[in-house]
Amino acid sequence: MNIQVKKIGKSKVELNIETGKDAVKQKYDEVYAHIAKEAKIPGFRPGKAPRNIIEKKYNEAAKSSVIQELVEDLYKQAIDKEKISVINHPVISDINLKNDGFSFKAVVEVRPEVNIKKYKGIKIKRAQIELSDEKVNEALENIKKEKKADILDDNFAKSIGYPSLSNLKELVRNQLFVSYSENARRQHESQVIEFLISNAELDLPQSVLENEYKERLNMLDYQLRRQGLTKEDIDKRKKDAEKALREAVMKDLKIYFILDKIAQLENITIDEKSGTAKTLEFLFKEANWTDK
Repeated sequence: MNIQVKKIGKSKVELNIETGKDAVKQKYDEVYAHIAKEAKIPGFRPGKAPRNIIEKKYNEAAKSSVIQELVEDLYKQAIDKEKISVINHPVISDINLKNDGFSFKAVVEVRPEVNIKKYKGIKIKRAQIELSDEKVNEALENIKKEKKADILDDNFAKSIGYPSLSNLKELVRNQLFVSYSENARRQHESQVIEFLISNAELDLPQSVLENEYKERLNMLDYQLRRQGLTKEDIDKRKKDAEKALREAVMKDLKIYFILDKIAQLENITIDEKSGTAKTLEFLFKEANWTDK
């Protein structure tokens, strides 16, 4: 197999792939062997018809299968051999099947090149978690109003499933602490994200950007329809949201590719479950934390 790789812009590559007659012959043999098992030829039991008769009847179907399978096989081999990190399906063209070989062209978008100036020692201002008794009491008052109770006491706590008022207070305090901690983490992540975007250079693949934008626009459309809005109101709100939505998509995709690049540089194993969490934890450990 011969592979020629040519860059097209900053996030596309063109692959010109060709193989010789031996690979074509082998693929035809595989395809005709499969057809022979399934073909119903008058006068012959399944799998017993001569090859020349099968070729005469199924020539076009066999040719179509050979092309499809060769494209799939050779394309996969090519991107593996050239270590090309693709992010969508290829556009196939210039297919040429002859007795002496097979060739085609594949154009595909790849992960963008990410140039990160700095990512260790990011300055992060530590968010302060101030959980006062006043905040706890305020939360308890809200619970009392929701339950339409007059007095906060042990009887009230027992009426909603807690042994005593002190137990209820402790639970509320813990819930508030978790909420404040999550908010603090979001603030820390926001500082990291803003720093990385300001200190990295990359060009987003256009198709990925457009696909994600359309998906979010469709989700917004679905949410607005569920609210029972008229078509005119839905169209207006979508129009008003377009700019902010596109900017949000660009930001999210940029940080995704930046964090992915850092994970590669630092040999951080990423899986579907953990997502970018491991990379963010690494950046937090390497950060320059400050209280000011």
